[in-house]
Amino acid sequence: MNIYFFGDTFRNRLSYYKRASRKVMNRGQKVLLLLPDHTKVEYARQFFPENSPDLIIGTRSALFSPLENLGLIILDEDDHFAYFEERSPFFHAKTIALKIARSQNWPLLIGNLIPTIATLSLIQSKKAKVLKEINFQTFPPLLVKKLYSEEKEFLSAGTISLLKKSVEERQKIAFIIPRLENYFFVCRDCGFFAQETPLPLVCPKCQGNNLKTKNSGRADWQNYLKEKLGKEATNIQIENKKILTSPEVTYDTVVVPANDWLFSLPDFRLSESLLFFYLKLWEKTKKNLILETQTENPLLEALKKRNPGEAISKILQERKELFFPPFSSLIRLLGQESGEEKLKKEGEKIYQGLLSAGIESACFEIFPAAPCEHRQKRGKYRWQIVLKIKPGKETGVKKTLLKIVPTSWKIMVDPLNLM
Repeated sequence: MNIYFFGDTFRNRLSYYKRASRKVMNRGQKVLLLLPDHTKVEYARQFFPENSPDLIIGTRSALFSPLENLGLIILDEDDHFAYFEERSPFFHAKTIALKIARSQNWPLLIGNLIPTIATLSLIQSKKAKVLKEINFQTFPPLLVKKLYSEEKEFLSAGTISLLKKSVEERQKIAFIIPRLENYFFVCRDCGFFAQETPLPLVCPKCQGNNLKTKNSGRADWQNYLKEKLGKEATNIQIENKKILTSPEVTYDTVVVPANDWLFSLPDFRLSESLLFFYLKLWEKTKKNLILETQTENPLLEALKKRNPGEAISKILQERKELFFPPFSSLIRLLGQESGEEKLKKEGEKIYQGLLSAGIESACFEIFPAAPCEHRQKRGKYRWQIVLKIKPGKETGVKKTLLKIVPTSWKIMVDPLNLM
């Protein structure tokens, strides 16, 4: 066994990497440290002042550096989307790192707050060893606040009360909107609150038409908070997911409103992505992380109990029942055209070609050609065909796809999402 997992905060992980790297370099071998983005690469380079030629620190492209006499590969924050190359040739840095480590018998150290689904699967099958697990009991309070329908507001009374106290104490507060410039609405009749584009004519819950709308742009949220908290609310920072790229930035109180619509997005990796999003925000919080919701959610409940391991294990079980990765290989065939009718015909032709080629026996499931969730992008329509490949059947299926799928369509193995 040469695959290891180390669970801790980012700074503590770097300290461990530093100690492990020194041992390897003292033996006259090299170390490759992979990080998801250039901000963290620069931070890590300052953390490792030795500037040794035997220590290679970089993003996913560093995998293609000359790797002679390597004694250790370190892959940090392996859940990050930046490890996936979305242009041809499509690849995931973690997949490449695993193959290199296995073929060369080099140790691979994976670091994160908790294991990802793929890493947990390796651990459970005895193919990876846990060196350390983080103790979330030492983290600050995580509060899940229920926005009740009768409040007919964008923030619950409990959150407003906590924010008032935080403002009075001159805390550093961040208000996190995962995607700025989205549109929200609240039903004045039943209090249903959601994000939907285009806006519905009637409330999806009570069918009433008494809808109050609000743009979620930065200025609009600032005005709303100022209305509720007074002029001191101008000191609250309205941010999006980009704050996670800054290793040194921390906040006293962090609020994430309207979490319900995040869970409604149709993507099989969604729960895992959101779990790591919340954990990384929690890591940056000193006093209170507040998550607002309208409905009961198992993932948020697991976090409230300080047990994210329960959530990740449940997600893994769901993947197993539905034959999603890591229990299958997922291949996405993606076509993009300015004319949708042409794209539809191409998709149907490819799908029929796959059935005629007899690859159904190598798949758990083949989804026929259909529009993507994001139907248009940069003026082009997008259609897809999705295949769930049985373990050990990938090579044969890929060869068949190369014969059938036209070059105008992309063949994406284990894509980040199906949106």
